[in-house]
Amino acid sequence: MATYTKEVILSTVLSLLDEKPLEKITVKDIVEHCGVNRNTFYYHFQDIPRAVDEALRQELEQFMAQAHSCFSLMDTLASIIGCINKHQKAMLHLYHSSRSEIFIHYLRILISSALDQFFRNQEKTESSLSPTLDALYYCCHCLFQGFLIDWMDCGMNYDILARFAFLSQLPALSEILTGYGSLAGTEELVSSLPLPDPKNLFDHISLDK
Repeated sequence: MATYTKEVILSTVLSLLDEKPLEKITVKDIVEHCGVNRNTFYYHFQDIPRAVDEALRQELEQFMAQAHSCFSLMDTLASIIGCINKHQKAMLHLYHSSRSEIFIHYLRILISSALDQFFRNQEKTESSLSPTLDALYYCCHCLFQGFLIDWMDCGMNYDILARFAFLSQLPALSEILTGYGSLAGTEELVSSLPLPDPKNLFDHISLDK
C-alpha cells in the first residue's frame, strides 16, 4: 500500500508540473489530488523538489530499461526528445524554475544513456571506432547538451531535429558526426577526461537549498 501511495504521489507531482510552475505547486495541491494527508506526503518525501527528483529518476529508469533504435545520432537525439516530450510542459517549468539544476542533471543522464546505446551499436558495426570512442562520446555529449539547452531556452518552439539535420550537413560538423576521421590522434587527451557514468550521475547533485 505504501509503495502504491508513493507512486500516486510521484505521478501527481509530474501531472501538476505539467500544469503550472514548480514554485506554484504546494503540498496541499499534491495531497488533495492524491486523496491523502500531509503526513503521508512527508512520510515519503522531505519536500517537493525531492519528489520531483524521484519522479525523474523513475522516468530515467524506464528509459534505460527500454531498447531504443539508436543507430544514428539523429535516432539518438530523437529518443532523448521523445523522453522529454512525455512531460514537455513539466520539463519546461522545471528548467525555468529556481531548481533548474534538477532538470540539467536529469538531462545529462538522459543524454548519457542514449549515447551509451548508440555507441554500443557502433562498436558492433564499426571495428575501427574503438580507438576514438571516448573522444566521440565526449564530443557528442557536449553537442547534444548544447542543442537541447538552446531548445529549452527558446521554449521548445522550433523543430530541433530538423535543425540538427541541417547543421549536420555542414562540412565541418558532418566530418565529426559521420566521418570520425577528424578525431584521430585525440585518444590520449580525451581518455584522461572524467566521462559521465549514467548509473551514478545523481550522486553529484545536492537538493539541499
